[in-house]
Amino acid sequence: MVTNNFPNLFQPFEIGPLKLKNRIVMPPMGTNFADLNAPGFISERHKSYYAERAMGGVGLIIFEGTRVNPNRLARKGGPDLHGDQFIPGFQELVGLIKDGGARCAVQISDRGRVGNLKVDFSGKFDASDTKQGEYVGASARPHPMSGVVAEELGTKELEQIAGYFADAARRAKMAGFDAVELHGAHGVLLNEFLSPYSNKRTDQYGGDLQGRSRFPLMVVRRVREALGADLVLSYRMSVVEFVEGGMEIGESILFAKMLEAEGVQVLHVSAGINETPSAMNRAIPPMSFERGRLFPYSEQLKKALRIPVLVVQRITTPELAEEAIREGKADLVATGRALIADPYWPLKAMEGRVNEIRRCCSCSQGCIERLIQEQPMTCLQNPEVGFEAIYRPMLKKSEAKTKKRVLVIGGGLAGMEAACVCASKGHEVRLVEKEGQLGGMARLASIVESKREFSGVVEFLENQLKEFNVDVRLNEEVTTQAVKDADFDEIILATGSLPVVPDNLRTCACDVRLAKYVLEHPEDVGREVVILGGGSVGIEVAEFLHRLGKKVTVIEMMDMICRDQGPLRRADMIERIQKTDVSIMLKTTVQDVTETGIRISRDGKVDILKLPDTVVVAVGAKPNSISLPGVGRIHTVGDCRKVGNAMAAIHDAFEVAIHL
Repeated sequence: MVTNNFPNLFQPFEIGPLKLKNRIVMPPMGTNFADLNAPGFISERHKSYYAERAMGGVGLIIFEGTRVNPNRLARKGGPDLHGDQFIPGFQELVGLIKDGGARCAVQISDRGRVGNLKVDFSGKFDASDTKQGEYVGASARPHPMSGVVAEELGTKELEQIAGYFADAARRAKMAGFDAVELHGAHGVLLNEFLSPYSNKRTDQYGGDLQGRSRFPLMVVRRVREALGADLVLSYRMSVVEFVEGGMEIGESILFAKMLEAEGVQVLHVSAGINETPSAMNRAIPPMSFERGRLFPYSEQLKKALRIPVLVVQRITTPELAEEAIREGKADLVATGRALIADPYWPLKAMEGRVNEIRRCCSCSQGCIERLIQEQPMTCLQNPEVGFEAIYRPMLKKSEAKTKKRVLVIGGGLAGMEAACVCASKGHEVRLVEKEGQLGGMARLASIVESKREFSGVVEFLENQLKEFNVDVRLNEEVTTQAVKDADFDEIILATGSLPVVPDNLRTCACDVRLAKYVLEHPEDVGREVVILGGGSVGIEVAEFLHRLGKKVTVIEMMDMICRDQGPLRRADMIERIQKTDVSIMLKTTVQDVTETGIRISRDGKVDILKLPDTVVVAVGAKPNSISLPGVGRIHTVGDCRKVGNAMAAIHDAFEVAIHL
């Protein structure tokens, strides 16, 4: 079926023997779903997760990066294909994907010097699992985060590794895959050899492009031979690495032509290297990066090659995907995180139900941030990820054996999610919000330029409330008596949080504003501003005010800003704020604010800062719990139970609501 809305996107496409029903591809994305009691094997979570995406209408699914080398570092929760014992699990997975209507490929990989890149929440590298001999690469270079020096691979080892790739390809063929993709992007082993940034060898496998391409092409030939004519071979490469001395588009075009000559049938255009959180943001961009940022590169490659070009990175909407195909920027589009957020967006787009798509905001909180901390993947907006087999049946209306009347108090993300889930189960739901609009702090956060796309989270939930006929009442305060009189079966409190205001600012004569007020009324903020608190809220407000031409100083008592954010989001925020003239004072404590100035303590010394025009308070929040004496069956969700981030609020509300 081809729609008038996206006629190019839903055109069938053929790659040799592989026939795709549309141009939408799910790229390889790690999940950490493997059973830790059976390392490397396909798990039930894998099966339900990928089966759901297949049923959602995607044309091709490329299964996540799979280890081919038994001697290399194993990613916790990652899949393996270095032995025949893994084939039966993959056969089951392939069957489920094809039953769902999609074709399937598997990406095979050796991670080389990049290793696992395991970090903690603060971004500190964890090398506890690194063993001598496992950390290898094209050249003996230290990892930029850990300092661990990789062992340079010898010629015999390269021949052995090429054999591992070929053996894995043979197993993929036995498992029933339609295609195999070689991972030659993001700093992994094949990328290491190709890149002048990471390949400093002086033998036949280094030097100019011909030497640096020798090993990747050896692997291509071995895999091509193992696959025969029945399976398609794809190659994913970082066509630009965004590091000094790295791959640029000119050499990438030359190498792509070599791949084409060796029998590669699809070029998967990606970018960046996964060495540091900052570098990872170039490989898997956050919402502050532009959408479709690799289109200029894929367009050049498409003009230079005869084989199809697949492009990835921030193609989050069907409108943008359609544009890429229509304007000849690529033959196929890969949309990864968008399919995590909503596996059914291809079907919804094809059927003209675009407003029902749960649109990824590229926050990376549930997916990439968790993967690099070696935790199973999830999604800020979609708590079902990885638990589809459990939650999908529970969301059917028939599951609500007794229809209940549910009152949700609070219209932020937690309240909206709770109301939607309850209504989807068939309950009669009323949502009451004291403000004149829904969304709470999430709507406020989307005022900041770098978080504009966060508004899509609110818009989706608003559309769902309408779809499920939730009785939404704005500008309404809740009283205990009104709740008693209405006789609801269940009450869900989602009243959010309140900003913390230090006691010495409550009676201060100077102009003190809360961060929330500043975002809503920037016209009331003076020229010179001091922000108390360097967490994510404080830094976002600083960036917001800087754009308005304000002179901003941030005072933070810890030794790092944005400590409440994961490593990728923090790296992005730090990079952006460093490009401004915002002054940041770390390890600084505010002792008092008076009409004469701000008394601070830093390095054991007390100083007085000139009183600014406006002082902005962004030092944290506390639960805003309300009391309803005499009312039973109360469930507390989100920030009013425990202050956290948007993902915590949505997941908390989902868990409570789905079990009512």
